[in-house]
Amino acid sequence: ATVIAVQEPLVGLKLNGPSAVPLNRSSVEFTWIAEVGGGSHVLFEWFIDSKLIMATTRSKLTWRFWQVGMHNISVRASNSLASLTASSGVTVEYSISRVQLQVPPTVRGRAAQLVLIVRGGPHVNLTISYGDGETVLLSSADLPSENLTTPTDFAFRYNLSHNYSNVGVYEVSINVSNHVSFMTDTSRAAVEEPIEGIVLTSDSPRIIHFGQSVTVSVTIASGNDLVCDWDFQDEIRPPANMNCSDSQA
Repeated sequence: ATVIAVQEPLVGLKLNGPSAVPLNRSSVEFTWIAEVGGGSHVLFEWFIDSKLIMATTRSKLTWRFWQVGMHNISVRASNSLASLTASSGVTVEYSISRVQLQVPPTVRGRAAQLVLIVRGGPHVNLTISYGDGETVLLSSADLPSENLTTPTDFAFRYNLSHNYSNVGVYEVSINVSNHVSFMTDTSRAAVEEPIEGIVLTSDSPRIIHFGQSVTVSVTIASGNDLVCDWDFQDEIRPPANMNCSDSQA
């Protein structure tokens, strides 16, 4: 007696699954499915980064990654008549878990210095709206940074700068994203007039009697929301703070 195996040839192999997954410490796994347009008696060989993971008749791979980076998943489907291969790249990244934007006050004519702390990544994209009508798109690869990475995740401090043309308070917003997540944060940029042209004058004589009053005036060419700290080097009377619109002391 002769046994004859009749098989259908393989056609149309496709690999379906996520192209980016988050790295996490939980038991979350992700699934890739091989689809064939036709064929019988199919054996599926699954590879990750060219390493054979398993050979099975199942068309599904469930896997969990432990390292960030770019990985390649491929599947070879074969029977006695044909062999087909399909592959897919997978990006593994930490989800963004923290975004903190800080904008210290600055003066008109001097660039505002923005500090951004991001936990997650390692690579992120930034969309920054400075509140003055300008919005920019940046990549973390293009920015100076300080590495704050810990054994459990990636973290970086980025330094940015922006020039404001006018005095005011601007609402700055930022969106930080990677392939698997995104977060936003907002802060206010206070831009003030620089203090310039301070002139101190007095119509009192340079030598006075003990207990005699002295009047001193100050004029300031520019500046806003100013507070003057008057210090007469008097051991009895401490320094005084007052609004500089009251320009005499």
